[in-house]
Amino acid sequence: MVGRQRHKRIGYFELNSDLLSNMPSEIITNILVKLPINEAVKTSILSRKWKYLWASMPDLVFRGVIKESTVDKVLLAHQGPILKFDLDCPHARKKAINRWLLVLSQNDLKDLSLCFDSPTRCKVPLSVFSCHKLEHLELYDCSIYAPQCFQGLKFLQTLKLNSCDLVGITIEKFVLGCPLLETLELSHFVEHGCLAIHAPNLKRLYFFGTFTDLLLETPKLISASIFLSNMPHGYVDSVPANDGYKSKLLRTISALSNIEELNIGSELCEYLASGPIPEKLAVTFHHLKKLLIHLNGGSKEVDTAL
Repeated sequence: MVGRQRHKRIGYFELNSDLLSNMPSEIITNILVKLPINEAVKTSILSRKWKYLWASMPDLVFRGVIKESTVDKVLLAHQGPILKFDLDCPHARKKAINRWLLVLSQNDLKDLSLCFDSPTRCKVPLSVFSCHKLEHLELYDCSIYAPQCFQGLKFLQTLKLNSCDLVGITIEKFVLGCPLLETLELSHFVEHGCLAIHAPNLKRLYFFGTFTDLLLETPKLISASIFLSNMPHGYVDSVPANDGYKSKLLRTISALSNIEELNIGSELCEYLASGPIPEKLAVTFHHLKKLLIHLNGGSKEVDTAL
């Protein structure tokens, strides 16, 4: 009786092992890319066919408590192109990050996400800007030192910066170097002067932070969420008067003529009301579907502008 049960168990294992071994490589790959890389590596024990498939995964996602040695081993054993590298590693050392990004810059990397979440912001290595085929760039808690000869990221479509500093370059120049940019998210972003965004193909904009003035040249913008984290001591009219708009309200609204969704806070309303307010707007919003205005108390000037 015991021998018969043992035989059943062996037969069950062999049957399932065959199912795993005979599974098409495309299906196995689709399973693996949905797993963090440390979990994907563990699948190598399932069958001989699965043993090295993780090493050719185009998407590498590191989550949880990851040792630097683990990342080193994965990159060393990896075969084929690396299209996506997603790392959430608060305690990674600068030397290790430089080493990893140097390897990645030699691949056709298209999607890069780095989250450090450390008390001191990590300096992003210059090798990031050697990833010329990047389409998606997402950085958290970083200091970004762009090279003096910054030529832009010509294929970049999505840029997300959360709690990041730009050193030696303005967000205006950074965005100008990304002509295909469609999505821009700036969270906890401090602009000490005018936040100038010149992006001919930008469709989605999210901003949470501070600035003293705002200039948008985004003719294709369809979705915008703009919030000021706190009120500065005073707004500066840094845009030349010859731009044709002395009114901050009129200048900003005119840049949103194709907007479909607009979400703004009371601080932005106060900024818009800090200059001359026209009696009538010369812009109509034929495409506007959703308008959200978050008011916290408000003021007489804001009420007038609305």
